[in-house]
Amino acid sequence: MSENILDRHSDLVISASIIYTAKEISDLGYKIVQSSDFSKFKQICQMRDDRMLTEQCDEGNFDFTGGNSFSLVLYDQQDQLVATIAARKDCLGRTSLAQLLSKQYPRILGGETGSEHAPRAHEIVGDVVYQGDFWIAKKHKVRGLGHLLPRLSLLISLSRFRPDFCYAVVAPRMAEAWLPIKSGYACCQTQLIDWSIVPEGTNENFALVYSNLSDLQHLAYGVYARSELALAA
Repeated sequence: MSENILDRHSDLVISASIIYTAKEISDLGYKIVQSSDFSKFKQICQMRDDRMLTEQCDEGNFDFTGGNSFSLVLYDQQDQLVATIAARKDCLGRTSLAQLLSKQYPRILGGETGSEHAPRAHEIVGDVVYQGDFWIAKKHKVRGLGHLLPRLSLLISLSRFRPDFCYAVVAPRMAEAWLPIKSGYACCQTQLIDWSIVPEGTNENFALVYSNLSDLQHLAYGVYARSELALAA
């Protein structure tokens, strides 16, 4: 479809990119369930074989509603749990992500933070969407879900919230392997949190991965362009 009929950043392009990414997951044999019921999401996460629900997606720590959050859960053809991811929008205004995390993390994790967080964390403001609780069952990790499910969550976040930024907090080994970039994040910065006292059991070298609104629109158009090529083939 030509540019003068369908603007590349329009709702139709974003919707098409979501549909195409969801189809890629479905074609692998998985069922996608989207929900805003985080009480149920907590129960689902208790079924994961190696990781419980994280503090960032716990209703005891944050408010989750149909207007500010969603989760995606994948099941195989035997209705066995395969993967999870969740998203939550925070309206920060002029408060930066660095300021937010300096309050959030000691509250939910313990420890104390300094002020020398990753520089980009001081620049992320406005409406931001956190992408968390990304998990894949071990036997399904080789099937491409590590890229497809976060990408789908980013695209749905773009469609629902039109955020200024989407971000995730990942282990350094994931950032070093560029896995978040393959999923659709545009930027990565290591040493996210400046811990003056590191909480017990916490990785002090969290990495920040993020995309701004233009990055997310570019991601949607890229997926849309691939879907058009697939249809034409």
